[in-house]
Order: sequence, then C-alpha cells, then structure tokens
Amino acid sequence: MIINILVKKIVCVFLIISYFFVFDFYVKKIGMAWDEPDYLISSQNHFRLIKYFFNDRAKYQKHYFELIDWTNHPALTRWLQGFCYKFIKFYNIPYHNFRLGNLIFLVIFFIASYYLIFKNFGMDVFIYFLILNLINPTFIFYLVCGTLDFPIMAISLFIAAAYFYDTPKKNIYFIFLIFAFCFGLCTKLNSIIIIFICFITSILFEREKLKYLIIALIIGIFSVILFYPFLWHNTLINYKNYLIFHLKHFQAYEYYFFKVYSPNTNPTPFHYPIFYFFVNFAEITVIFSIFGAVWLLLTKQFFNKKIFLILCFAGLSIFLFLRPAIPTYNKTRLFSTALPFLNIIAALFINEIFQKPKKFYPKIIVVIFFVISLFSFVHTHPHIGSHFNIFLKGGGLKQAENFGLQIDTWGESLTLDILEFINKNFRYSARVAIIGHEPKTAYYLQSINLLRRDLNFNIEFIIVNFQDYDYIIALNNKSLWSAEFYQTAKKNILKTDTIEIYEVNKSSK
Repeated sequence: MIINILVKKIVCVFLIISYFFVFDFYVKKIGMAWDEPDYLISSQNHFRLIKYFFNDRAKYQKHYFELIDWTNHPALTRWLQGFCYKFIKFYNIPYHNFRLGNLIFLVIFFIASYYLIFKNFGMDVFIYFLILNLINPTFIFYLVCGTLDFPIMAISLFIAAAYFYDTPKKNIYFIFLIFAFCFGLCTKLNSIIIIFICFITSILFEREKLKYLIIALIIGIFSVILFYPFLWHNTLINYKNYLIFHLKHFQAYEYYFFKVYSPNTNPTPFHYPIFYFFVNFAEITVIFSIFGAVWLLLTKQFFNKKIFLILCFAGLSIFLFLRPAIPTYNKTRLFSTALPFLNIIAALFINEIFQKPKKFYPKIIVVIFFVISLFSFVHTHPHIGSHFNIFLKGGGLKQAENFGLQIDTWGESLTLDILEFINKNFRYSARVAIIGHEPKTAYYLQSINLLRRDLNFNIEFIIVNFQDYDYIIALNNKSLWSAEFYQTAKKNILKTDTIEIYEVNKSSK
C-alpha cells in the first residue's frame, strides 16, 4: 500500500514536470500568434505610463492617450507576461520570454488542481486529469501562446478551488476567494460567466458564502480599474463602453464549411460550437466528458455542490454560445475555460471505470481512446493550434481542407524556419504581402531582427491588388483570402499544409 502511494506520487511529480518540458519544446515551434503583438506592445506601453506617472507627470499627461489601448482586455495577465518580456532573458527570441508569463499561471493551475481535484477526489483522479490535459493539443497550444486563454483557464480553476474551500470562517478562505476574483476579473470578460456560476451555486447550496462573493466582486471591479489605464479617466463612462463593446462583439473572420463569415455577414451558424467541441478537443476528452456528465446526472451527483459547480463550469460556457445570432470564431477559443472542467469530468468517469476490477471491457475502451488521442496529437504535431481529431473523418489538416474549415487561425505557421526561408530567399527591398495574419506581426518581427528590415510588408488585412507585391505569404486562413489571390499568385516557391509562399509573376522581370 505504501509502495503504491509512493509510485503514484512519483507519477504526479513526473507529470507536473512534463508540463514544463512540453512548454519549453513548443514555445519554439509555434509562430507568433495573432494577438501577441498587441498584448506585448500594450504591456510595454503600460509600463512606460506607470514610469511617467511616478517620475514625470508632464510626460504622463502628454502621452496618456497615446499609450493606453482600450481595445485589449484589462488583464493583469498582460502585465505579468510583459514583465517577463522586459526583465527575463531566458530565451534568445524576445516574444518567447513574453510567453514565460504563462508559467506563473501554470503554477496557479497546479495549486488550484491540487485543492480542487487532489483534495476532493483523490490522487488517482488527479493523475488522470494531468494526463488528459497533456494529450490535448488545444490545451498545450494555449499553454504556450502569449494570449489570455490559458490564464483564464487557470483562474477559472482557481476560483472553483477557492469556492470549494470549506472553512469560510477562517481568514484564509476570504483571502483565497478575493485573490481569485481579483485575478479573474483582470483576465477577461468571460469572468462574468464565472461570477454568475458561483452566485447561482451559492444561492442553491451555500447562501452564507454570498457575502464573500459580493465583497470579492467589489474588490475585483476595483482591481480591473487598477490594472487598466484606460479606466483611469472617465472611469464610469469608459467602463460602460468597454462592456458594451465586448458584449456586442462583432463576428470575427471565420472560414466554416467553405463559407466566409466576417463583420459584414451574419454570425456563424448555431452549431459552430457543437461542431468544434467534437473535432477540436482530444478524443478521450470528448467521449468521456460526455459519458461522465451523463453518469453524474444519472447517479444524481449533481446535488453535490462540487459536482454541480464543475458541471456548470464545463457546460455553461459552451451552451451560452448556442444561441442564434451569437458571433462565434477561433474554434473552441471562446469556451476554452471549459476544457479543464471537461477533463475533470472525464477523469472522474475514468476513475470510476478503473475502480471496478470485474469490468474489463470499459477499461480497454479507455486505453483505446488514450492511444487514439495520443496518435491524434502526434498526427497534429507541430501544428497543434490547428488540431482536428479523428471525428473529422480521420482528422488532420487535409480533412479540414476537404471540409472547408479554417486551419491556421492564429498564425502559428509563421515559424522561425519560415522566417529564415524568407530572409534567405527574398530579393532586397522586396514588397511582401502576408495574408491570413495580423499585419503588425511582420513589423514587430522586423523590430527584433527576425525579419530583414529592407522588406516592405502590407498594412491591410484583405489584399486585392496583389500585383503591387513581389511575394505573397499565404497562411492557410482562407477567411482572409480575397478572390483575386489565385489569379495573381503564379509561381509557388514553398508549399506546406499550413503555409504557401508565392513569387508574383511580372512581365517586367
């Protein structure tokens, strides 16, 4: 018995360490994601603003409106990532250091997992949970990228763990919960869903916790203001405008079953989140979270506040996007907070299966889906941001192409190897069009000397006049391709599943 517990502890430690190795491996494989330049530049501007505020009020007044960025989320996440970018030189590539900020949230993720899963459901469930996350390409992608998606996963788990803490009369609970909400509200507007779930759970199960939630909410609102310079002036009006802007978010560009959706079209169909739930997460997560949820409901375990809260965290953030005329995009990004909770449900169900020694076939099914998910991950590598599992007719990028789906949503295929190819092969002072990515990215990459500074890049998203350029770099994000693209791009000099580079055929050359 003692040996068995020791082995499980060793496995836990090994799995936790594996997260850091996986992070280090993929941080260099994934190209700079769409949002990262905005977050990176915004974080550094905010640091400059703070410096001016304390050292030079005249410069603060002069540069305030220049340095604030109201369109980004008021995230303390961005400050922590920005701190790593500015002061930690672990990697040679600057934006890789920006991504190191996620490791702070990985530690928070482990702390929350320990209190939420290990303490409540035991070591076996904790081990299954750690494994399920590791074999989910979507989870690993968000763990690595310097966006806000992994931090909100970690904070959601942290808030759930805080809510589960069973000693509200002790100061530690009070501090724990407020700390969670302060981080959560400074991370993303999705936190409103988290707050709503906690309040509903309190009303149903523990009304004595409502006062702690209200205090945490008030402090959380002030923490948003503290870490969001846009709200330092005209606070109430700007806060209202921020909420309205994100609550009425436009339809982002999306290529879905051969049709392009954009701010100028209707939103994607209501089945968009259902479809991507089935094809974007790991197979073992999809199957065992569904059957696990059914098992929890049939056994009436949802009457337990902890199970109820986990089911709500897993399901509500998905179901909210099933309403008609709701803009959805970026595959499962909008409900990525659900993924850790889906894995908790799956881990609980898998543990239930392995606790019954006489039932052999269910265990074989678990092993089969584990192997399938592992194979699917390998099949996806290194384009883990464009994961499509076997439920899409066998999975992979080619099937996604055949079904008319968006592949490189984030720009991950603009890798260091591709940048090196561009630097070596493009003519001096060439005019280069990048389609399928945020145009600012190229200029940032030039500023850190990863792209030659003599190259001239586009500034517009949708390019019509390709004849104005010498080269076209086409990421496989067809929502941002124009009809003129194929007519202009004549000579393909590099082609992969995720990126194509063309030299424009000009009669004058």
